[in-house]
Amino acid sequence: MEAFNKPVVLITGSEGNVGSVLKRTLADQYEVYTMDKAGTESGRHQRVDLSNYPALQQAVTSIPHLDYIVHLGADPREDAPWESVLQNNIVGTANLYECALAQKVSKVIFASTTHVVGGYPGYPRKIELIEGRKLTVDDPLKPDGYYARSKRLGELLTREYYLMHGLPSICIRIGTITSVDDPHHEERREPYIKLWSSHGDITQLVKLSLQHEEVPFGIYWGISNNTGAYLDISNAERELGYKPQDNSLPH
Repeated sequence: MEAFNKPVVLITGSEGNVGSVLKRTLADQYEVYTMDKAGTESGRHQRVDLSNYPALQQAVTSIPHLDYIVHLGADPREDAPWESVLQNNIVGTANLYECALAQKVSKVIFASTTHVVGGYPGYPRKIELIEGRKLTVDDPLKPDGYYARSKRLGELLTREYYLMHGLPSICIRIGTITSVDDPHHEERREPYIKLWSSHGDITQLVKLSLQHEEVPFGIYWGISNNTGAYLDISNAERELGYKPQDNSLPH
């Protein structure tokens, strides 16, 4: 079995936009292993269907000295059919947490989404609150579809595994991330500009979430320091020391 000088992290959903960023940017501080339904099998990458528990269990146990999991694996389509969301997002997440618990993983980072508040009037351009304040992670959720509902359930699952089993978890409600690190890239529609996160900022937030052992559970918005943003990132700044460096709408 290999011996490493750096902590070992598994990234599920590694072939998507966020996973493609993190498997590169985490490699300076972590030994990175990846899983996805796509990609070419290698010593560090396994093609696995997360809804297949025996296959997932075998894949996870094959990773030497596994310390952390960054769980991105899901069907991210806003119009994904229920059966796909059920298997890939809900069953897959439940299976992943069972494996993490069995392997005594130190912490799991769960990728949630800003779409858990997508049902608020004005989303994604602007959410107007009566009090005229920003939306915090403690405000009521209003998911806007099957995908967002699956992430809401995922957040509940992470909390349960922390409270009932002592498995530390951080939920990051990720906004808009494009393969090209540019908020105005054609991949994303203009209405989502205030929900953008740069590659550097999402990497910073994930690393801080992994490193802060004194924060065993938390929920944070995964966006940059965007002008006009209506999501309140102050708890991430206060609890994790998050200092976003980028802005999708600079003055």
